[in-house]
Amino acid sequence: MKVILLSHAKDQCRERGIKKNIIEETVFNPDQIIEEKEGKKIAQKKIFDEEKKKNYLIRAIFKEENDRRIVITLYKTSKVQKYWRSE
Repeated sequence: MKVILLSHAKDQCRERGIKKNIIEETVFNPDQIIEEKEGKKIAQKKIFDEEKKKNYLIRAIFKEENDRRIVITLYKTSKVQKYWRSE
């Protein structure tokens, strides 16, 4: 399976300093996937920022097409509890 970043997602990664290995880890090995409308999914991954000594959540909104995961947008937030879904 392959990850494709749309231009908006690429811009977000640059602006927010999200590295490629974090993107791939979030999309291929998420801590949680939330099903959304129109076939969209949200992959969520909890990370700890050593420099800031703070927990963050990476959220990647994507669609699956054939053997690809197409990332529409991606961001990092410190509001882990706001977005985390209890099972």
